[in-house]
Amino acid sequence: MEEFARDGSRLVKEHGWLPGVEVNAIYRGGPWHAGLGAQVYGGSISYDGHTQSGAVYASETGTTQSRLSAEVGRHIDEGALLLAGIELELWRRDIAGRNATLGLQERYRNWRLIAGAQTEVLHSPLARLYLKGVLVVAAPERLDVRFENHVFDNAALSTRAALGPRITIGLQPAAAPGLLIESDLEWMRTGRSGDAALQDNGSTVGTLAQPTHVRTAFGIRAKYRF
Repeated sequence: MEEFARDGSRLVKEHGWLPGVEVNAIYRGGPWHAGLGAQVYGGSISYDGHTQSGAVYASETGTTQSRLSAEVGRHIDEGALLLAGIELELWRRDIAGRNATLGLQERYRNWRLIAGAQTEVLHSPLARLYLKGVLVVAAPERLDVRFENHVFDNAALSTRAALGPRITIGLQPAAAPGLLIESDLEWMRTGRSGDAALQDNGSTVGTLAQPTHVRTAFGIRAKYRF
């Protein structure tokens, strides 16, 4: 995840691996397909950023990304599927403080609509390979901010609506028909929020905002179908 100033310079880069688990339930009746899903990924990743004064600041962020989803689709034929769905995403960032620099706790919540298609690109005696591409349309994020040691009052603001692609490649070995190996790439850019009041015991002492941020996620999953 990267955050950018208004002049385009990078303010923050967070990067690392997040292990997690995903569960899906899928029903197919005739040409129709319906599914429910839940996933959670979490861990500690590197934080390379700056303080308010502009000094370089290196720390770590405890982060959790959770998602609940519902999806419907219609099979055009046995190898092609049109898809649409809705998702609720919850994102937690706990940026660790260090020395005289205080940490932040941020909580994001937003709804997303998805639309796209899945198609089979290879079906051989050894394996089946499929490609899935969707466009993700995200509503503005609700962001709640808490300051370490309550140095300022809690704050809330809203970011901008956003959209981005999600591409998935899946492999199903013929020798293990219940096993799926998937790899996906997701990218989304969210514009800078409006300013919100920064308060100390109810008195306004400044403003705060969520900068433009870009999230890029590359995932690898092993799934077993019961």
